[in-house]
Amino acid sequence: MGFELLPSLDRPQWKILYTAALFENDVAMRPVRIRTAERALVLRARELFRLEGVHIEEKHAIDEAMFALHTLADPIRRPMMEQITRDLGSQFSQNAELVRHPRSA
Repeated sequence: MGFELLPSLDRPQWKILYTAALFENDVAMRPVRIRTAERALVLRARELFRLEGVHIEEKHAIDEAMFALHTLADPIRRPMMEQITRDLGSQFSQNAELVRHPRSA
């Protein structure tokens, strides 16, 4: 699948694909999610290049996301990234539980 076959992706869409790649538990599906997210990031970076304005914050976020995906795809660095995503997932679950069931003061 080439970049030209992907629809135009705005910021929230690339973030959804990126997050799906980070938290994919199926080892067979992980490379597919990573490639899809990478393509979305490249496409969005190209769109930002053509837009007027600086967009520095999103460009920086895209750079960081691409680095994280490369780290996740690298078999040598994968255990470190998996631990980070487990930690983030745990924090997310704890925060979501607090939102669902806030403790009374």
